[in-house]
Amino acid sequence: MQETISKKEDIVLEVVQEYLDMNRVLDMENVVDFIKHRFSRKSININNKGIKKILKNLIENKYIIPGSKLIKYEILQNPNRREIYDVIKANPGIYFNKLLKRVKLANHVVAWHINILLKFECILKEKIDNHEVYYHPKISPAEAKRSHYLSKAKSREIIEYCKNTDYKPITKTHLSKALNTHYNTISKYVDILESLGVLVKIEMDNKTVYEIIA
Repeated sequence: MQETISKKEDIVLEVVQEYLDMNRVLDMENVVDFIKHRFSRKSININNKGIKKILKNLIENKYIIPGSKLIKYEILQNPNRREIYDVIKANPGIYFNKLLKRVKLANHVVAWHINILLKFECILKEKIDNHEVYYHPKISPAEAKRSHYLSKAKSREIIEYCKNTDYKPITKTHLSKALNTHYNTISKYVDILESLGVLVKIEMDNKTVYEIIA
């Protein structure tokens, strides 16, 4: 995603903002005429083709969205939206219900703001298991997945046990008994932690054992 814009793009974006102050949504045909009119009054030398190219770039980089009243610079000015954004940025891989508990806003309010953040690519989403999880664009999907699983209580419980127990070697069966958790649940999380490089699997004396990677 483009982080900065050119001087010409900034000029066009300023006029788009003026247009949106007077109109409900961004209509592309009307806004081109509006920009041309403003530029003719200010003697700004950007022709019709140049205006359309700049608008295309601004749309591709999610600074403006046809049919929306907002521009990207305004997205985080709303305090509730900013709170949701900050929680997601600090907790990559967080899912909707967990987010609801953090921000303490109504379900429909959170859903509305998430939709806007996604439209402007202030956040991204990924499907993990049965959850849609959210993360900042500077975080990769792999990092979001890792954060999502490591934030789960069962993952933390397994990690803490493996770090602190004197019992060796550790098998899935032993973990199931020690943590009083169904074997299938333990197996699922151990496999995930192995895939994330948190645990290492070792074949030993016809047994599969696990060690935590320091």
